[in-house]
Parts: sequence; structure tokens; C-alpha cells
Amino acid sequence: MTAVTTAVIAAVIAAVIAEVIAEVIAEVIAEVIAAVIAAVIAAVIAAVTTAVIAAVIAAIIAAATHQQHTSNSKTSLSIRPQSSP
Repeated sequence: MTAVTTAVIAAVIAAVIAEVIAEVIAEVIAEVIAAVIAAVIAAVIAAVTTAVIAAVIAAIIAAATHQQHTSNSKTSLSIRPQSSP
């Protein structure tokens, strides 16, 4: 083999290796980015869902508490001592 042939073969092998390494790195980066994005989206959905559920529960408790106070007020107003004949 001549020096030119050896240089061409070395250049081709180097190019193939570089391409494979670049593809592997790109794939790993893409997977990491996808995993991070998925985790962030899942966290945001969980936080929003938790906040909505907490707000609904708080509204239900507030309504029930208000209803209880209203019922107690009506009951206490309707109870009157009987007058003696």
C-alpha cells in the first residue's frame, strides 16, 4: 500500500467512527432531553392537578361549613322559650 492509500483508508475509517460517535451522542442527548421534558411536563401536570383538587376540596369544605353555620343559626333562632300561661 502506498502512503496515499493508507491516508485515504485512515480518513474513511476516521469519518465513519466520527459519524457513529456523533449519532450515539445525538441519540443520548435526545433521550436525555426527552426524559427531562417528560419529567417537567409530568411535574407541572401533577402540580396543577393537585392545586385544582385542593381548591375543589376547599370549596366543598367551605360550602359545607357555611351550610352548617346557616343551619345552626336557623335552629338557634327557631328555639324560643315557651311563656308560662
